[in-house]
Amino acid sequence: MKKKKRNPNSLVYEDFFNSLFLMNKSEKKKILKLAQKKDVSFFLFYTDYRNILNIIENGITQLKNINLSKDETYYVWSYLQHDESVDLELDNSSRAYFWKWATDAHVKLENLCVIGIDPLKLAEQTVNDWVYDSSLKLVSVHETIPAESIAWIMIRREKPLKNIEQMVKMADLDIDVYYGNNAEIKRLKRRSPKKREDTITITQPREETKEKDNG
Repeated sequence: MKKKKRNPNSLVYEDFFNSLFLMNKSEKKKILKLAQKKDVSFFLFYTDYRNILNIIENGITQLKNINLSKDETYYVWSYLQHDESVDLELDNSSRAYFWKWATDAHVKLENLCVIGIDPLKLAEQTVNDWVYDSSLKLVSVHETIPAESIAWIMIRREKPLKNIEQMVKMADLDIDVYYGNNAEIKRLKRRSPKKREDTITITQPREETKEKDNG
């Protein structure tokens, strides 16, 4: 009888589970297994690109824990960032809830920054358990998300790209920086032994979809 080969990516997850959850089971483990099953490569966080320096220095924090230097401004996007938690969206989401929120909140979408979080690194680098909202496909984290958990940053403005790349370099972080505007962003490597290209789109929905959401 021919022995079935095991998926290398599955082995990565299983080894991680065995080391991290040896003594107890948790919602975090269930969410990671769901991410594996649904082929989710990254958790996504949306913010204003002008917050990037603060995030690189302090991680993504709950609103109550944001530290600002003198004359520094933090532009709060309340869709995912709250007083007690930070929500992350699965990368297989349709983004419909985000686009509706952005439309209703009248945010400047040219300032959009999408941050890709590595789920396995996040699990290793956070202590508290996570909470999953299956209806919104959001993962709630009730502590600071370390900058070391960030896999990539994508912005829609080309001008500050080099400055952000320099910030990442100075902080000695392994973060890829991308520019994209209403197009698919390619060359995002899946961070596991099974290398393949992933794509993330920041294309806005058609006008009629917006009108339907607002109705």
